[in-house]
Amino acid sequence: MQPLTAPCSPLQPVAVPRSPLQPLIYLGSPPRQVGFVIYNAGDTLGRNLPGAVRSSHRLLGLTLLRTAFVPLFMMCNVVPSSGVSPLGSPPLASDAWPLLVMAAFSLSNGWLTSCALMHAPEAVPPSERGRAGSLMICFLNGGLFVGSALSFAVKSTMCGGCNPFVNDPAAAQSQ
Repeated sequence: MQPLTAPCSPLQPVAVPRSPLQPLIYLGSPPRQVGFVIYNAGDTLGRNLPGAVRSSHRLLGLTLLRTAFVPLFMMCNVVPSSGVSPLGSPPLASDAWPLLVMAAFSLSNGWLTSCALMHAPEAVPPSERGRAGSLMICFLNGGLFVGSALSFAVKSTMCGGCNPFVNDPAAAQSQ
């Protein structure tokens, strides 16, 4: 792909020799893209796990149990723009904790979503299964929208009332 796009690039790539002291793996604070990749990999892996949860009560219980991830994420190494965490010193201060919690969260998200979408049409009469599947997808999309909207409220709470639409605390810290 590079031979096709290289003529469009104003700068040609140059091989830079690596110092023998420079690690092969980046061990600093992980960038945001690492969390994005971990979430999508865990979600994809979870969606491919077999749907072993057939009981609707067990599925509801496991889904409600996922609310434990909210305090786990809040205990991770989060430093708002004010520099003062609502929890004081975060109990899970390492940069690895948010990634581990994200991996468990995404794996459970993919697995339980697949279980719900596979087994919900079985709970209705055969003539209504197509409609039930369509409603499940509609509610999945509605839940994604509401969750995204609520994330802004949580971020505003954690950064002391800032407006995430107007000022991004992470961008302000990097300047």
